[in-house]
Amino acid sequence: PPLTPPSLAADTRPRAASPAAGPGGVLDADRADSAAFERLPGVGPALARRLVADRRARGPFGSMAGLSRVPGVGPALERTLAPLVTFSGSAAVP
Repeated sequence: PPLTPPSLAADTRPRAASPAAGPGGVLDADRADSAAFERLPGVGPALARRLVADRRARGPFGSMAGLSRVPGVGPALERTLAPLVTFSGSAAVP
């Protein structure tokens, strides 16, 4: 099921965390696979694949700024994803 911001979630019962889930059940963008990314609003299969490929090539995102380095992740999507993602890794040093 797609992830939604807590303020929009109709069902607030605790759910089992997936391996890519961070604190509060949000998605850990530094560990998620493409299927997990696809559950996020505004992220389709092509963007999910780019996110995973970028992370493999360049290292962990580490923050929303790191996530925005991926083509297709702009300010509007960043605002949408901010309450839904967390980062367990440190951003890669260029």
